[in-house]
Parts: sequence; structure tokens; C-alpha cells
Amino acid sequence: MKEVEKMKAKKTLFPLSVLLILIMIIPTEGVNADIIIISDPDDLAPPDLAYLDITPDTVDTGSSSGLVTFTLQITDEMSGFSYLIMYLKSPSLQQSYSIQVNWQYPVSGDEFDGIYQRAFAFPQYTESGTWKITQIYIRDTVSNTRIINTQDIIDRGFSPYIFITGGPDLAAPMLLDLQIDPDTIDVSQYAKRVNFTFRVTDDIAGFYYLIVYVRSPSNKQYRSFQVQERYYRISGDKFDGIYNRTFQFNEHHEAGTWRITQIVLYDYVRNYRYITEQQMIDAGFETRIEFISDPHDILGPVLEDLEIDPRVVDTSAGPQIIWFTLNVSDHLAGLYNTMLRIVSPSGAQQWSKSRLARYSIFSGDIFLGLNKLGIILPQYSETGTWKITSICLYDNVTNRRCYGYQTLIDLGFNPDVEIVDTAEAIVDFDPNTLNLLSEGVPVTVYIELPVDSDYTVQDIDIRTILLNGLISILYYPYSIGDYDQDGIPDLMVKFDRSEVQNILDVGKEIEITVSGQFTNGASFEGIDIIKVMSK
Repeated sequence: MKEVEKMKAKKTLFPLSVLLILIMIIPTEGVNADIIIISDPDDLAPPDLAYLDITPDTVDTGSSSGLVTFTLQITDEMSGFSYLIMYLKSPSLQQSYSIQVNWQYPVSGDEFDGIYQRAFAFPQYTESGTWKITQIYIRDTVSNTRIINTQDIIDRGFSPYIFITGGPDLAAPMLLDLQIDPDTIDVSQYAKRVNFTFRVTDDIAGFYYLIVYVRSPSNKQYRSFQVQERYYRISGDKFDGIYNRTFQFNEHHEAGTWRITQIVLYDYVRNYRYITEQQMIDAGFETRIEFISDPHDILGPVLEDLEIDPRVVDTSAGPQIIWFTLNVSDHLAGLYNTMLRIVSPSGAQQWSKSRLARYSIFSGDIFLGLNKLGIILPQYSETGTWKITSICLYDNVTNRRCYGYQTLIDLGFNPDVEIVDTAEAIVDFDPNTLNLLSEGVPVTVYIELPVDSDYTVQDIDIRTILLNGLISILYYPYSIGDYDQDGIPDLMVKFDRSEVQNILDVGKEIEITVSGQFTNGASFEGIDIIKVMSK
């Protein structure tokens, strides 16, 4: 079997959401953030686009939507394709769409070499002219990423173009009115709600949704919310409608005058309009809300302690979980959200996840509590020193405090995450010829590590030693010596003879594999060849 085929046979698959992060309650102690991650082999190659077809490549959206099917062949030899995102832009760049394709749904093949299809309907009144795929972002299971732009697609012999005909809608929605009620709230003790009312028009495709951005006097606190046509319209229609959204501001927000700093409106063909604070003021709209807040919270949460467990993981045979325990304080508004990012040595692989405090806290509370985040590193993750590049903490009034790599070091934390290869061991099985009919003393195995190894046999955890992945050692006797007299220490261990005989076949060259772990969790493996007879 080819090496790549062996890798595929032992590949363990998880849904992407599970690969990214898990939450679990585990005790913690200390502040050492060292983690050793073992991967032999590791996967450093991103997935690739082997084929692309767009059918049909011409559609008319003048009277109805136009359906287009994208067919793609994606290859990734080792860890497997995870997902891709295609970005499409109109001729004027005013309209755009993104399309995602996931590994679970090939029409043929698999995540190592699969054909995928995705149908997409361009809405009625989509802009006429030559649309193009501006970028394809492809990611594999271990987060290796390839970005393919328009010219790359052409250079590969594929067409990135879709031709749209019909009567286009190029006009973005218009905001005709904005009202805020009440315009003064007191959040000293309780959260308060504010009603926002909008009148929006869009002549052809119709209004789709808008986003409102509100900022505090210092600009350090902010809130944003959406108003969607189908959920918040109280009168009229999508061409000329009144919309109302009630939004809650939490207790202890910053005191003073908050302002709507921007509103972005979209129609059903993705035309958009940005409206600035000054444009709203010039149009005579209400944009300000007065906040009374005593006391108010203007400080971000504080990272008091950090622990990582385990510090050594081996992704050679399958994915492994790293648990991050963060002790976080925020004495007024309370912790709302935690985000942590780790990046591989080359920067090509990275994992991050934000997690709400109500799910991550396992001891204490939002004002002082232990938060547990678990990141699963997939099989074949990159070997070397990974880094915690950022930890960002957010409280319930959107104050933020972020810790970068150097800041964590300055605070006494070790933000490095080490991934190492499985250590090679030299194994000598005694006797060299094993008779399956013989009885008596246990068999002996001598384990030696190369002179240039980062470990010694004293570092081996004997409880983890296995023969052919099945048989544990006899805990007595075992000893360290120099049995082959080469000046390098050996570890002598013994296995029950009958157990070994029960798993071996007769042959002149039978492979014996001895594996285990060092006390820090790193793995080792060695192979010896013996003769097995039955007479």
C-alpha cells in the first residue's frame, strides 16, 4: 500500500465545528503554557483546485432569477479537503456574493480527491454584464489554505466568468427617516431598551436589510444590530416600508452621548449604501442617545492566570485536544466573551474560537471565574513551535482587552505551543527466533534512543509501552543499563511470552513494533524483525 493510502486508511474525521473548539470542565494549576504537539508525518500542503466548470455561463435575470451550477474537483492527499469559499463580483463591483462548499457532500470521490457541485441562483434584476470569480479560498482539515484569484483560474485553463443579461438594478436603498425613542436612558442599575424606527425605499429589487453601528463618547464601546425586511417591517412593503427594531443596552455602559456613526443598507441584489453620521445629521435624522450610568465600566477584563493541558500532544495517529484554562476578572460589567488564537510555525495553519462566558466558565462567575477552552488539533498538524498570538477578552458592555504574544511573555506566561515528531527508538527483541510452541520465561526487549535524541530512556513512561500496540510490559523486572555495551543507555523490559506468541504469525521476517510515550507525553516507536517458527 502506498504511504498516502496508509495515511488515508487511518484518518479520523470530525465535523469542522468540532475540530475548531470544544468546552470541557477540567481542573487546572500553574501558569506554564508549554505544549508539545507531535505529528509524524505532518501535513504542510494546502488543497488544490483540479477542475472548475460553470454551467450555464450565461443567464438572464430580467424576468426571474438565473440558476448556475459550479462544478469543482478538489484534491488534498493527506489530511483532506475541509471547505472552500468562492467570491463573485459584478462588473461595477457594487454587487457581490460568496458561495461555500463543504467536504461532506461530494457528488463523487472523497475529501482526498472529490467532485463537488453547488447550484446558485442569481436574483432577479442582478447587474448585467460579465461577473467573475475574484477569489477561491480553499482550506484543508489541518487549516492549510490556498487562495486562487481570477488570473490563477485562467492560468489553470478554466473560465472564471458568468455573463448576466436582463434589466439590471444598480440603485442602492434609500433611508428616508430615522427616529429614536427614548433618546435618554439610565443604565446605572438595569439594562434599558431603545426603539429605532426607519423608513427605507428601494425601487426595483427591494430592500433586504440594514446594519446600525452605535458608539460611546470615547469610541471604545460599541453596539451594532441588523434590521431585516422580513422580520421588522411594521407597514408598507419592501419597496417602501417602515421598520422598527427594539435594542437593549446593558447596565454600566459608558456614560455620555452615544451616536449612530454609520448605517449600511442592502437590497435583494446586494446593492449597498453607506450612510455616515454627518450625512444623517445633514438629513435632519436623530442620531444621539444620552446615557446616564453611575458607576460606568470603561475597563476591559483582565487575564489573571493561564494554564494549558496537556503540554505535549501527538497528532500522528489522530486529532488531539489542547485545553486552555483562563482565570479572568471583570468586577463591574462581567466577562461576556473569550477568544483565543494559535498559529503554526510557518503561519500557514491556525485555529481560533470565541466562546461566550456562560458556556466556558466552569468555576466562579463572570466577575471572577475559570474559563475552559479546548482546541482540537487535527491529524497531521504542522510540527514545530506554535504560538498563542492573541487572547481577547470582552465584557458585557463591549470593553475589550487583548493580549498578544509578547504581552503574554511579559506577564510571565509561556505562549509557545510545541509540536514535535515521534521519536525514533532502536529496539532489540530477544530471542531473535521465537518458537510458538515453547513455554517458559518472558521475552525481553531492549529500547535504546539515538545519541542525538532530545530524550533519554530515563524519560520513558514505562506504563505506556506497548508491543504491536496490544501488549503491555510486565512491570517487574525492568532496568536501565548498557546491554549492548555501546556507551548508550538501554531500557530493558519484559513481556509475557504466551501473550506475544498469541498475536504473531509464523514467518522468517516478522515485524515487532514497540511504542510508548515519554513522561512529557511525546511519543516514540521502534521496529525489530524476528523469525517466528512453530515446531
